[in-house]
Amino acid sequence: MGTAVAPAPASGPTGPAFDPNAYQLAASQQFAHLSGWIFDATWEPYTYAPGFGVVALPGLAAAQAFPITVESNAHFVICNSTMVVTDQAGPPANLVPAPLVQCQLQQSGSGRGFMPASTAVMIGNIFGTGQRPYIWPSAKLVQANSVFSVTLTNLTALALNLYLAFNGFAVMVTG
Repeated sequence: MGTAVAPAPASGPTGPAFDPNAYQLAASQQFAHLSGWIFDATWEPYTYAPGFGVVALPGLAAAQAFPITVESNAHFVICNSTMVVTDQAGPPANLVPAPLVQCQLQQSGSGRGFMPASTAVMIGNIFGTGQRPYIWPSAKLVQANSVFSVTLTNLTALALNLYLAFNGFAVMVTG
């Protein structure tokens, strides 16, 4: 007689597949202590993008901040971040696979950063692609009706268009 063996989890190119249900459960437990939250609150997939989807960066420009306002009816839980970068030389635009752009994330309402205020990192360290998104090590809560910003610095002479997205869940405000 054989023993039942559970099937192995599906895996992606670099390891176990991302399970949004498990991530949502972990995030809901992580933030369940906040007033007005209930464990089974309505969670909807949601995406925020700075600059109405595209950010134009001239070559060798000074740092530019792009604010993102979270809607007042729902908190936003960031789970991953993605980017597509093209040059402005087109048409057609050419993809830039490894842009030399520094990035800093700041939460304006609380003044708390996603990283130290004096730190900017290369954009490839915190943004992945649509095929391989950067999965945040821990879900990041951004309160309803608050602002977070992305500050970008282009380190090359090439003018770029950046299509950035923060993907996660909108958690409806209750009560």
